[in-house]
Amino acid sequence: YISTKNKNGMWQPARNAGPAINSSGLDYCPFIDFPRNKFYFTSNRGSIPEKNLTEVAQFRNEANKTLNGYDNIYQIDLSALKLK
Repeated sequence: YISTKNKNGMWQPARNAGPAINSSGLDYCPFIDFPRNKFYFTSNRGSIPEKNLTEVAQFRNEANKTLNGYDNIYQIDLSALKLK
C-alpha cells in the first residue's frame, strides 16, 4: 500500500500499489530513490524449493541462488506507482 500527501500536506488514505508490488507473499521495506526514479522493496513472492537437502553445502547453494523463494530485493520505475 502507498499513501501520499495532498497539496495541503495532509496524508491521503492508503491505496493498493497494484500487482507490480503487492503479491500473495510478504512485501515490505519500501524505499524510494527519487534521483534514480526507482522504487525498491523486499518480497518473498517466490516459492521455496521443495528439495530434500541433506547437506549444508546443498542448502547454501540453493539459498544463494537469485529468486530462491526466500526474501529478495525488487525494483520498479517510480512512475509505475502512479503517485499523482
